[in-house]
This record gives sequence, structure tokens and C-alpha cells, in this order.
Amino acid sequence: MNKQLLLLFLGLLILPSAISASCGLANDNQLIFRISGATDAHAELWNGASGYPTEICYNTIFGSEYAGASPHSGNTVLKASAATDAHVEQSNQANYLTNISYGSLACTYGANCGAGETCIATISGATNAHVSSLCSGAGSYPLKVCCKDTPAAPHSCEITGVDPATIRVYEGETTVSLDYLDFSFNPAASSLNCGDGGASSNFSCAGAGGTGTCSFDCSNYDDLASFPLAASLLDNAEVVVCTNDGVFIFVYGTIVKIVPTSLNAGDFFTTAYAQVQLSGTGELAEDGEAPVPDSVAYFADPRKIYTEVRIFPQGFTWDDWVLKTVSLSVDISYGGSFTFNFSDNILFPNFVDDFKDLPAADYTLQVKTYEFPNTLLNEPPSVNFSLTAGANVPPNSIIDTPGSNQTITVGNSINFTGHGTDTDGVIVAHSWTCVAASGICPAIFPTNLQNPGSTVFSTVGQYTIAYTVQDDDGAWDPSPATRIITVNAAAGSGAYLRLTKIDVAPENFSGGAPPDFTTLNVTVKNFGDSTVASIGLKVFGATDFSMAAGTELASATSDTCALDQGEECTLPLDEITVSSLVPGSYKLIIKAFDSDGIEHDSDSVFFVVIGPVPVPELGLVFVPLLALSALAIMFFAGRGAKRLRNSL
Repeated sequence: MNKQLLLLFLGLLILPSAISASCGLANDNQLIFRISGATDAHAELWNGASGYPTEICYNTIFGSEYAGASPHSGNTVLKASAATDAHVEQSNQANYLTNISYGSLACTYGANCGAGETCIATISGATNAHVSSLCSGAGSYPLKVCCKDTPAAPHSCEITGVDPATIRVYEGETTVSLDYLDFSFNPAASSLNCGDGGASSNFSCAGAGGTGTCSFDCSNYDDLASFPLAASLLDNAEVVVCTNDGVFIFVYGTIVKIVPTSLNAGDFFTTAYAQVQLSGTGELAEDGEAPVPDSVAYFADPRKIYTEVRIFPQGFTWDDWVLKTVSLSVDISYGGSFTFNFSDNILFPNFVDDFKDLPAADYTLQVKTYEFPNTLLNEPPSVNFSLTAGANVPPNSIIDTPGSNQTITVGNSINFTGHGTDTDGVIVAHSWTCVAASGICPAIFPTNLQNPGSTVFSTVGQYTIAYTVQDDDGAWDPSPATRIITVNAAAGSGAYLRLTKIDVAPENFSGGAPPDFTTLNVTVKNFGDSTVASIGLKVFGATDFSMAAGTELASATSDTCALDQGEECTLPLDEITVSSLVPGSYKLIIKAFDSDGIEHDSDSVFFVVIGPVPVPELGLVFVPLLALSALAIMFFAGRGAKRLRNSL
């Protein structure tokens, strides 16, 4: 028993070393495919689900292990009708879609194998065939699968650095020929580094060994730069990178960048510049010609460079410009660069202001670079942009004279002048108006003159003069400029009281409304040159529209309102009541008196008392109520009516 346990223990120690994935190894790299038996068998892929017992192994057949990477994605050995339980056919047949592939094996099919070939299996026919692992004798089939290993030549890719070592590229060129990239294979795909501009597009190389000719597109540069050439070629699944630090792509010329390409008329670009780069090893050649060598003495260092910018409608040309400007010249050394910022008022005087005057349309911006005085060096691709009509910006009105509110003596004059501004258009109209808190406005108002000029104020009072302007989009300044003009009585005139403001609420009285005014305040101002010890107000009610006194409703006197010249006082008339009034239209006549009982001024307001409205049975009360409430408004009579009209 002890002997048996010892043998079992030794067997377990030995067993792991005998366990393998396939072909006697711990991985499947040597397994070409499997079949269901030694002969008259179906086939499956190396990783088929059935796990057929008979293995066709590279290391067993050829006597050494295959060392290439990813052998099962290599050349086609046979084609199978499915991944498992399959019939097979020669690789040159077109009936089956599943490839049995392995590394660099190159296989033929026939009764005998050629020189260098080895039989790995036999099949019963060119297609729809069974498989045998036997290559001769009983159980073998007439067609041998004869294979030989054809390892690929070592990958080779070199940028040779043929003179010149700098590839000069104009920014904006779509195709550049590269004639000195050597590679030893036919690339399936390729790419090229375009430096700061990002990856290139349309990079392709033609040839199968030797010196290939490659072309590439590096037209989308954000900045002009020089950078080492680095190409990547794809040979089957393997990427081969070709580099040579001694070979540079050197981008030179002029690039133009504007952001955004769609903006409102009257605005300017957030980014707008032309960047000029001179070649470090020769002349900045014109129209794609070969650079002139440095040995040409004429091309001294540095160079005076300037740019011309033209804008014209899309579909037109350089000669059809609607806006153009030329920069001041600057010195640029070989290998150097300079950025011409279009918003720089020193390099491009008035360009931004002139640009903002362009109407909404689609435009083209084009730049040409010159060496002083007039040698054209570079003409980069043009850039299209659009100006759209944005929301109109209202104009702004400005009163130039007088510069502030004024107080004058009656009979004197004030000079009125003004102007308007509009950020997205021009001023087309002017308007001056006058609103009298008391007094009579000068006859010149209202007027559409830009500068009414010297204006005499013949009536004591307080006036608000407003000035506004209209732009070419029909908009008026929503906040007109104003000046308050106070006109006092002449010297020696004594007290001179004027009613300047009447605040009344509510504006109508209807059934169920409070029986009195919630607000009735009257403001009196002294425009004379002597002090008034006290003021008094009397309020009369009348049903006609004349200023004749009606029934006195209330009076008020204030001893606290001692008014010097220019001072004002507001008195409440809380005791006025309308509770006893029948429905109808009424007028309140308000008169101002000084401490001697002398009447100085009077004004009036209208109001309406509306009686209760019966409710119709059909619930159509809303229409008559709206109609009646439209009549129930209070307004100023006399001077007040004029003030109301002037304010509208």
C-alpha cells in the first residue's frame, strides 16, 4: 500500500510537465489546424470548438518552431466550409469563406511536392474534400498540400536625406512630392507627421522596394513651423516608422487666420492675423519656384516685408475690393516670422473702423505678402466669411450745450446744440421737445433741427427740454438726453408762485369705490425774488370745462412752507371728498395764494364719477365694464392739458 501511494505521488509531480496546449507545447503557436481523425476526416480551425484529436503542427512537420508573430493571421493554407466539422478546398478556389491561415507558409497542391516544399496533409479533391494527415500509403489522398516557409525580408524604411535636407513647403500646398523615402516592401497604408499642423492627409507611397515616391498633403497648418519628417508605413499588420532627424519639412510663406467666419455686421473678428515665415536656407520663392541658394548676395538679411489685405464680395476677385489696407513694413530675418495683427491700428490704421462699416453680405478676405518695395513673395489661400444683420443697436443722443441743468431770469436765452452716435449705423433724424411743469414753452419747440440754437424763455416756469436721435434702422434713442431749465421772475418782481405738480389718485370713481381721493398732493414753487411766509390752496368743483370758479370744496394753508426763490413745497389736500357727487364729469380747479391772499396761479384736473353698473343675466358684463372704464380717466385741463400733450 505504501509503495502504491509513493508511485501515485511521483506521478502527480511528473504530470504538469506533460500537460500541453497543442503540438507538445504550452501554447498554440505551432498548431496549423486540427482534423477529426488520421484519415477520411473533417477539419476545423486551430481554435475550433470541437477540439479534434489529430493536430497538424508546424514544429512536427518542419523540425523547428515557427518564430514569427501572430501565425494564425498569415498566409492561407486551405479554405474550409466552416470553423469546425468542415470540408476543405485549395486556397485558389472560391467556394468557401473560412481561411485556414498560418504565418509565412506558401502552399501548392498536386501529386508531388516541389523542391523545398514539404507535405503537411493530403486532401481528396480540389474542393468539397476530406483530409488525411498521411502523405503516402494507405489512408492518404491523391492531392498533397505542399508548403514551404517563405519568411518576409526584414523591414526596411529610411529617409535618406538626399540634398536638400530641408523640404520647403508653401503653406496651403495640397500635394508635395517626396522622392527620397527608401523602403523594402510594398506598403499597405501610410501616414505622415505634419508637425504642429497635425497629421497629414492623402499621404501615399508607390513602389515595392527601392526608392519609392511619396506625396502628402499638409495644407492645414495652425502655425508656420519646421519639423523633422517622420513617415509611418504599414507592412501587413506591422507598422514601420521611417525617421531621419536630418530631414526637415520647413513650412514657409503666409498663413491667414480669422475667427469667427460668421459675425454680425458692425462687429470685428476676435482673431484676425497674417503670419509670415521666411525660409531659413534660401529665398522665399515666388509661385512655388525653387528657393534661390543663400550664396546669392542680393538677398541680404534681414528683409523688409509688408502685407496687403483686401476684402471683396464672394464670387469676385482681388481687383473688385470693397475694403483694402496695406501694413507698414517690418524687418524679418531668414528663419524668422512675424504676425501682422489686423486689429493693430499702428500696422493697419483705421482697418477695424472701416471693416465695421461693411454691410451684411458674404465676403472673401485675401492677403498678399511683399518684399519692399513691391516684390510679391506669397499669396496664401483666401478665406471666406459672412456678415449678417444682427439685432439693431439703438442710437445715443447727446446734448452738447447747455452742458447741465440751467437757471435763468425770464427773457434770457439758452443755446441748444446736440449730436447723436450709432454703433451700427448712422443718424438720420433729430428731435427736440419741451415739457412745461409751469409756464409756456418757447415757440421753437418741438423742432427737428439738430441745433435749435439760441432760444429765449419768455415765461416764468420750469421746463424739461429733451433731445433724441433716430438711426438708419428707424430706431429712436430710448433714453433721450434732457436738461431742466428753471426760469425765474425778473429782479424786483417779488414772490412768484407756480403750481408745478399735481398728484391725483384714483383716476375714476365707480360704484363701491372709496368716497374720496387716496392721493391729492399739490406742489408749489417760488420763482420770484422775495420770500413767501406761507402759501394757500383753494380747490373748487365744477361741471363745466371753463376756469370759472365753481363750488369751493376745500382749502389748505401752510405756515411751514416759507419759500425763498427757487424753493418748492408740496401740500396734501386730504379732506377733498366726492361721496356726495352724482355720476358725471367734474373738474377740480386748484388756485395758489401767497400770505397776502393774492392769487398767483391756477390749474385744473378732470375726473369722472361712474355710477353702479347692473349685472346682466347672461354674464356679458365684461364688454360694458370695459367700455365704461375707458371713459373713467382723469387728465389735466388748461396748462396741464398742454403738459400732457407735450409728454406724449
